[in-house]
Amino acid sequence: MSTRFAARLDGTARRARRALHASLLALSIAGFAPPARALPDLRSTRPIHGLLVYSDSRRPDLFYYGPSDLRIATDRDGQPDFHFLDARYVGNVTSRDRGLVLMRSVISFRVEMPAPSAEALAEVAKSLRTGTASPELRPLPIRRLEAALVFASVGAGGDTTEHALPGGRFEGSSGHASASGDAYWSSRVFTLTLDSLDAQVFRSAIEAGELIASLGYAFVADGVAPDEPLITISDSRTLGRALRARFAGGAAPPTQLTQLTQPTQPTQPTESAPDSMLRRVVKASALRIGIDAKRWPDLIRRVDLNDRVPPGYAALDVYCFDFRDELRPDLAEKWAEVEAQTVQGSPFKLEAVFRSGAPELYASSLRFPVAVRIDRPYRFRVIEVRRDGSSKTGSWLTATGWTQLLDVTTRANPSAAPGVRPIR
Repeated sequence: MSTRFAARLDGTARRARRALHASLLALSIAGFAPPARALPDLRSTRPIHGLLVYSDSRRPDLFYYGPSDLRIATDRDGQPDFHFLDARYVGNVTSRDRGLVLMRSVISFRVEMPAPSAEALAEVAKSLRTGTASPELRPLPIRRLEAALVFASVGAGGDTTEHALPGGRFEGSSGHASASGDAYWSSRVFTLTLDSLDAQVFRSAIEAGELIASLGYAFVADGVAPDEPLITISDSRTLGRALRARFAGGAAPPTQLTQLTQPTQPTQPTESAPDSMLRRVVKASALRIGIDAKRWPDLIRRVDLNDRVPPGYAALDVYCFDFRDELRPDLAEKWAEVEAQTVQGSPFKLEAVFRSGAPELYASSLRFPVAVRIDRPYRFRVIEVRRDGSSKTGSWLTATGWTQLLDVTTRANPSAAPGVRPIR
């Protein structure tokens, strides 16, 4: 079977799967959606058998448990699932960009969130039965998850100063549930693209010997909350400052990571719930990552891209803030379909999918399973799946290059097309 025919066949199958998925999604929303939006009471937190448990502000039989601590994923030998990719692109006559030199350095690693055991959940439910005959226990719905990465070299003669790396985001993968269902996700990848200066500093540190990195993270949830802070990150060290900087665009002052935005459609005060629905940090912590490049040299990889990117390389970053920022309550999903040209000359499509059920996932790195050409522009289109099951497919648009991210967030001006712009 030729590559071109296989790609065309794959495209037909993809469209059929998408149509079936939209129909099933509409059935799920129409037939099984709860009658009222869940509204956790963030004032009611209490520890039960190692879990933080919250009541619901409307249903006395509904409760939520908070997320667990994150940990770095490792193999049996203790090697962290950590990768530092140093890629270089040099222009040429054929691509009409001779003399152009571009560097793209990417840090990625996988973290795990251990699920509470069935025994622990059973013990929590047993404790809740003292006040409720049949308690229902769900994961606390997470609105936003932000993180910041800092590192320091501990090698002999190296610079031991802590360095913060701006940016970075968590990405989901198929098969991992979000907190809107019956379980939290179990594994996600944190990806961070470095500029040339940060890449040079990190490269020097990791080559000097052993390196220690710390990932600070904060889970944010919506719920009924008091005016006073639930959690305050007041750490003045590098990691605390870097994590607070992730929320610099919100309403919280830089020394208090609490209310991140203005209340979204606040509930009316009542005797039992005098506070408005607010967005609060419900968990903040950090994990440490030990990186020994001498012991595990395959943690570092260098690639010369030339006019193509190898299979599996994160060729393009796609962003969508529609669900995180609640810009489109009518949407259930938004798809960004990207078509690139393979080295054999045939088109190949990949999709980045963003869902209302996982609003904290607002970025996706597209990794083509085949080598694609980056000296040729790619084209993309946006597909919206609404909550009523209807969908809208946008026109194909051509991007000018691969060096910037693709942002498909809904524009304030309805006539404005999605496109490339700096990350905010």
